[in-house]
Formats: sequence, C-alpha cells, structure tokens
Amino acid sequence: MFCLLSYDRLTLTISDTYVKTYVHDKGRQLHKRKTRVIPADKNPQYRQTLKYDANILFDRTLLVSVWEKQKRTFDSNVPIGAMEINVNQLELHKLTIRWYKLRSFITGPESIPIAPALTNEPSTSDPTTDKAEP
Repeated sequence: MFCLLSYDRLTLTISDTYVKTYVHDKGRQLHKRKTRVIPADKNPQYRQTLKYDANILFDRTLLVSVWEKQKRTFDSNVPIGAMEINVNQLELHKLTIRWYKLRSFITGPESIPIAPALTNEPSTSDPTTDKAEP
C-alpha cells in the first residue's frame, strides 16, 4: 500500500493523484503497474495491491512514482515525485513498513521516468510528526 502525506506542500493545489510502479533493469523499464486515481485528497491512500512475479523482481529495482491526473483529456499527467527501491535489500518474506521521501525526476518521451535522481534509503523521520527518529 502506498500513502502520500501532505503532498499539498509540494504543489499549490490538491489534485487527483495515482501511483505508477516500474520494474527497472539497468535503466530499462520492463514492467509497469498503476493504481486507480484518488480524487482531490491531500493525504491519499492507494489501498491496492500491485503484484509482480518474484522472478521478475530479482536483482532489479522498483521505481515508484506519484502522478497528478490532469482534468482535461489531452493534457499530459504531471509527475509529483518518485523514489527507487532496490528490491534485493527488502525482506520479501515478511511485511515491511517504511516511509520514503519523494524526489524529483526527469521524464523522457511519453512522460516515462528515465533518470531518477533518487535513493532507496528510507526516510529517517516520521512523516506524521516531521520529527527525526533517534
């Protein structure tokens, strides 16, 4: 499950948003999944399961990006931020809860993320309080 807390700090308005995930292998995007659109919520929760086969994830990274859905049909959706997770560092056999900070990223043709200036390190603060953990 993905949550986005107080994203209105990043933008001037509260918009409809959704999450896209890409499996990356050496800069290539192999598989994509996305959530449904959450209408106008400054703390949206995307309570959906996005499944990937474990064989696909081995030795690859997962790019998680949040997008603003445009109201007009022919406008391109706007990326809010993204982060990259090294799947090999996760313990996939058990539930893991972590907060990650979104970073800006560069998009290529057709608004596909290509060069994330990202980290797979979890946030050292609790986003619900904005206080650093000891």
